[in-house]
Amino acid sequence: MKITLFGATGRTGRQILSQALAEGHLVTAVVRSPRAVFEPHPQMQIAVAAFDDQVAVRAAMHGCDAVLSAVGAPLSRAVTSVHEDSARAILRVMQAETIRRLVVVSSGGTNPQHDPNLPFVFEQVFKRLFINIYHDQIRMEQHIMASDRDWTIIRPPQLTDDVLDTRYRTAEAYAIAGGNSVSRADVAHLMLRVLDDPSAYRKAYAIAR
Repeated sequence: MKITLFGATGRTGRQILSQALAEGHLVTAVVRSPRAVFEPHPQMQIAVAAFDDQVAVRAAMHGCDAVLSAVGAPLSRAVTSVHEDSARAILRVMQAETIRRLVVVSSGGTNPQHDPNLPFVFEQVFKRLFINIYHDQIRMEQHIMASDRDWTIIRPPQLTDDVLDTRYRTAEAYAIAGGNSVSRADVAHLMLRVLDDPSAYRKAYAIAR
């Protein structure tokens, strides 16, 4: 499959990239800076594009079968729109290029109501501290869910750099009871697992160990 990957330089994005290439996919890794460094790979190409440059975004997505996004905002209390901006830009091009498949990473923190399955510290401390990021992710999800594309949203709790072991749980939910963390490698694995699965279209999955 020919994939365009946004957020390729982040820790989750690099996991997606590595696993996708290992599975034989052709990947266009979209970066914001031409200084981004990757190990060369015959199935990978690099595209430089910012979300306010629609021409560059469209060029990066042209001819792809699916779009994966692990775009994330820096951990800050400042107001941000990076998630919403990414969704708007990606969806516009998907319409123009008639691309149907979209898989994105969001967060268990996107439940606008109290979520009893979300870990207490995450719900009561972390989410409140970084509420602007979660509001941005909520807006991203709203744009995606309102589209007519074949989307899947992945909602992890705290992300770790543990190795892939695939012993994670999933549920159609914001969070999973007792699920305090999950590895970025497992998130990448799930994103690629659902990529060509029609039963996952237009669904949002919580993931946790």
